[in-house]
Amino acid sequence: MLKSLVTAIGFSLAGMLACADAALAQGDASSLGRVHVYDGPKRPASQLATVFTTIRAEIVYICEVDGKRLPMGWSSTCPSVVYLLPGEHKLTVSLWSGSRRGSGTVTLKAVAGRTYQARATQVEPGRAGYSVAEMPAGFRLTYKDLTPAYFEKYNVQNAPVDPADAR
Repeated sequence: MLKSLVTAIGFSLAGMLACADAALAQGDASSLGRVHVYDGPKRPASQLATVFTTIRAEIVYICEVDGKRLPMGWSSTCPSVVYLLPGEHKLTVSLWSGSRRGSGTVTLKAVAGRTYQARATQVEPGRAGYSVAEMPAGFRLTYKDLTPAYFEKYNVQNAPVDPADAR
């Protein structure tokens, strides 16, 4: 379901993908930005909702939560995974596609212990749709969910994404 349509403006996808590939080749997929977006000490995953994006031909990031700009990820200005307290949140999702860049806002009613994927899709040249999809019960987020092409290209071992390792 499309939550928002925006006009995308210029950015180089080829450059972003080259940066992503180089950064991941130097280290591993765990270098992608992962951020706890709440005050206080880190909480266990069972008390949090997890929202992630996937880097494919189009690059998607979560840049704001509830109006708060998020810290920088590995080669962007935004992380790929955010951990939230339960409740309603507004997420600003950014999309880099071809030479275009855009962002849209979606609302999520987050439930503790659940995982969601923030999605952005180019629906026509210069226009994108933004949404958040709940993953099936029991879904366990892995680094391959974040960057599938990295795992195909480098034939490396996959691992679960651990909230305890995030900023």
